[in-house]
Amino acid sequence: MKIINIILFCFLLFFVPLAVSADSNSVDNTLRSELNEKLSNEVNYYNEGTVKVKDWKTANGEIIENVTDENGVETKPYNSKVTIMYVEYQTVRDQIVYFDKTGLFIWDHNKEKFLTLSNISNIPEIKEFFTNYSGELHTNLQISSQIIIISMILFIFIIPLIQAFILTPKKATSHLPNNQRVYD
Repeated sequence: MKIINIILFCFLLFFVPLAVSADSNSVDNTLRSELNEKLSNEVNYYNEGTVKVKDWKTANGEIIENVTDENGVETKPYNSKVTIMYVEYQTVRDQIVYFDKTGLFIWDHNKEKFLTLSNISNIPEIKEFFTNYSGELHTNLQISSQIIIISMILFIFIIPLIQAFILTPKKATSHLPNNQRVYD
């Protein structure tokens, strides 16, 4: 009984803290809900509520906003607090195939909207963060989806071959003269 208690204590001591995601301490809930809404509206097949903020950085600096009016496009700079986030989320197709995707999103706290990299070109901390993580953007097919796809391919091609070998009748010898065997 003592051994079970020790094993249980070690399990709780080492593995439970790992189960608590670092994502829970990251960005506030309003920003998370805005990010979830943006992904829902702009990403095809987004699996609702799967967004996880892996890393983020907040900085203050000059934002360049492009305003279109009658005279054309005008740029208006303003100062704001900006957060850039490296996020991971899932997309799902036909409730069978799941993809893990990553992305970079920039949030303007003052105007409460998402920005592009061209809007924040004057903030070196954000540009550095963007440069560090831009090489890590990817889309991966989950292992469970790979197993399902391979199983379907095997089912389509291999199973009919097995059925052909098992269910094909042996050559009849009754139609040959003197009941000769074909394979002697």
